[in-house]
Amino acid sequence: MSLLHAIEDPVKLEIYADTMGEHPYATGHLYLDDGENHNNRHHERTQVRYDYDGTTVKVTKSIGDENLYAKAATKLIDEVMIFGVEHAPTQVLNKFAMQANNQGDVEVHHVYVESTKMVHMWHLRIPVDEGLFHNHTIDILELVF
Repeated sequence: MSLLHAIEDPVKLEIYADTMGEHPYATGHLYLDDGENHNNRHHERTQVRYDYDGTTVKVTKSIGDENLYAKAATKLIDEVMIFGVEHAPTQVLNKFAMQANNQGDVEVHHVYVESTKMVHMWHLRIPVDEGLFHNHTIDILELVF
């Protein structure tokens, strides 16, 4: 299957934390354009950076605001797997969903797999690039221990 066949599928993030230091850490980038033409030369693209610090996954738009790939606002992250987590979280919160006023805590379906030290989260529905501005960071997931 080509990438273009999967272009409408939700995104699954796999985070492999560096656990050699005092605190686990990971960072990675996701670049999106339509994959079919050269409109990325006319700023129809987006790139975001994901950071994980041992408890929180954050997202930052890493290219200028003149870059806009409209479909990135509807492209969803539906599943996240974080490897290198030493202990099971008591809960996982969808911080993106909690941005609305008086929303309260939005808990995430998750399971901890001790043998691989992995937290698997699903049914997240977090947009790749909705309401993000260049170099502005927002929390999207929080592991509560």
